[in-house]
Amino acid sequence: MDSPFQQIDFLQFKEHLKKHSISQFSSDFIDELDPYNSIQKIIKEQNQIREALELFGDFGRELPDSKNYYQFYKKLLDPYSSWLVVDFIVFAEFHKKLGEFKKAVFDDFNVNHLKTLFSNIYVLPEIVDDVFSKITNDGQVKDDASERLRDIRKEKKSVKEKIYNTLNNLINGKDSEKFVQERVIKEYSNRLMLLLRPNFRQFINGIVHSISGTGMTLYVEPSNVVDMNNRYQELISLEEIEVNRILQKLLDVIKSKSYEITETVNSMKKLYYFYAIFSYIGERDYVFPNFSNKIYVEKLHHPLIYDLKKEKSVPIDFEMGEDVNVAIITGPNAGGKTAGLKSIGINTVLGRCGLPLFARYAELINVDKIFTDIGDQQSLVMDLSTFTSHMVNIKHIVDNADGDSLVLLDELGTGTEPKEGEALAISIIEYLMGKGSRVIVTTHFSGVRNMAYRYKGVVLYGVDFDYENFEPKFRLIKGLAGRSDPLIIAGKLHFNESIILRAKKILEEYSSLETLSADELNRLKLDIEKERYTLVELKRSLEIKESELIVKENELKKKLNAKEEQILSDALSILNKVKSMKVRSMDNKEVDEIKSKIIKRMESLESGDHLTDLKVGDIVKLSKYNKVAKILEISKNKAYVDMEGMKFTIELDKIRGEKLSVNHKKLDKDISVSTVVERSPKYEILLVGKTVDEAWDELDKFLDKAILSGWDRVFVIHGRGSGALRKGLHNILKSDQRVKGFRIADIKEGGDAITIVELI
Repeated sequence: MDSPFQQIDFLQFKEHLKKHSISQFSSDFIDELDPYNSIQKIIKEQNQIREALELFGDFGRELPDSKNYYQFYKKLLDPYSSWLVVDFIVFAEFHKKLGEFKKAVFDDFNVNHLKTLFSNIYVLPEIVDDVFSKITNDGQVKDDASERLRDIRKEKKSVKEKIYNTLNNLINGKDSEKFVQERVIKEYSNRLMLLLRPNFRQFINGIVHSISGTGMTLYVEPSNVVDMNNRYQELISLEEIEVNRILQKLLDVIKSKSYEITETVNSMKKLYYFYAIFSYIGERDYVFPNFSNKIYVEKLHHPLIYDLKKEKSVPIDFEMGEDVNVAIITGPNAGGKTAGLKSIGINTVLGRCGLPLFARYAELINVDKIFTDIGDQQSLVMDLSTFTSHMVNIKHIVDNADGDSLVLLDELGTGTEPKEGEALAISIIEYLMGKGSRVIVTTHFSGVRNMAYRYKGVVLYGVDFDYENFEPKFRLIKGLAGRSDPLIIAGKLHFNESIILRAKKILEEYSSLETLSADELNRLKLDIEKERYTLVELKRSLEIKESELIVKENELKKKLNAKEEQILSDALSILNKVKSMKVRSMDNKEVDEIKSKIIKRMESLESGDHLTDLKVGDIVKLSKYNKVAKILEISKNKAYVDMEGMKFTIELDKIRGEKLSVNHKKLDKDISVSTVVERSPKYEILLVGKTVDEAWDELDKFLDKAILSGWDRVFVIHGRGSGALRKGLHNILKSDQRVKGFRIADIKEGGDAITIVELI
């Protein structure tokens, strides 16, 4: 008997999802993936996946490569594994990268639902540091991994040098060309020796360890290095023993952290799995389904069909209300009945795995068990026909289904005598209704179809089929009794016309007038439903276009307001300049009136809602500056704020924008709040190197902005130089109506290179 999940393509989906996996860990996790029975677990999984998708979408850093670590972990689970030095580097490198990844996530992302997952990732820095202190990146145990190893290798090096010196003297000495085959020193079986000719005994004594295939080259250990080679060989053995001792000690420490490593692997399995989901979804729209006592989906895709056909995939709309126990899907062969049934089935399973669905909206039924009977289940092994195989499976369903079950049945009762098969199908559906199961069934039987008219709690769906082009539309139409229409299909397949005509005559003999009338009404209903569907889609399209136009209109208004505000700001600057220069042709009172009108108009252009009920500690996004600020103090009708490191006073009725969550983690990076609040924030403008006219033009605009922002003091950096710039600016500031006073900064504030201007 096939798994119900296999019949609705869940196993195929898992294989497809594995193609997006970047780690064998996630592939293993996907193999073990099964739906949850608890709504709490489903919601928890949804929240974790939703946050993971946001994390991977915003976070540029990749997950650590786990290919080698996967093999390391398998070795760790096998008590008979043999270990290599490089295995320890694999362990240390992976945990080091885990530490970097974990830190980067906590620095840049507000971890909430994934917090437990990340807390179970153990970096094990002490072990990592210990490994790197003893082993090089290319997998060699360092000399100073232990004092004994350092001493052994030191002596080994010394002995080797002595042997080399002795052997070099032989191959470069008198008459050496007569017995030396090659002037090289070879290491053979951990002993150093020479390559000599067969006549070497005429010149030196030595032991032959090996002979070349031609017999012309002998591996000879001269007698005067035998003792040194013995020691050299002994030191190599001692070195190997000490290296193994060091590695075993490291391995014991690693194994002592088996729990932490297993927890880390389990957490990383899920993160790699979440990344596979992120990669699989790509740029496609998705939703997380809600769960209730009904099924209601809009534009729901079968994931595998969507992957295959992409934008050509046709989604379905389907509804099975709380008071509906049975949904009957009717229509011709190859019309999309089974595809619709499988789409509902697989998406129900995926939803219960906590996975997102490709749909506009999805609400799924909350059931504990899902039973399916879909496809050809003929068994040659068990000597069962197609019908008998179906009956074996359906008996299992009937015996085990209950009020918490969703049952999906494809072509129930087919494969046997039609009248008896139809009767059996009706009886099975009635029995499952009596047990309170929710049933979705596809059928060609008119008796099963007519249950929708005879029973309360039964809804009918028909598949839309294009008979002109002979292709399914894969759309389910509620309330429509779809026809099987074998005669139309036979005609489209160019059957002999006489066969079709005879079949029609036979059909008329067996069909009652009521049946023919019902069929005609059904066709009219189909035409009406198609028109309704077209109008609904047109309405939705127009609503989307209307919303897009509203967004564009609001953006245009913002741009126009910004442009007008800039023009008014320039006008205000000119008026201030006129007033500061005491132009006689224009009365100061007249200038002040114009200035007041400009300021009021500029305030009216400010976007965003006026914020009320503000308190110390609130985080707000100021629409005027499009920046985030924190309320530091509130005094009467003014607030002292920190806007991304800049502190200034602003009137409460001028604070417009939106209030943000205080615990929003990303704000921590945007706002830097001093522990000591300074009453006079330092706002400065740099004018060094400019002429008096150039400097005043910039300072004039700067003072306007300062006043509109509620600043009470600014720092003007003019430099020392000859003093001409400072003197010129001071002369203008004396008569500026915006200036309460000014002074040269003291040494702590910057000295005589800076003028501090107090504003009204």
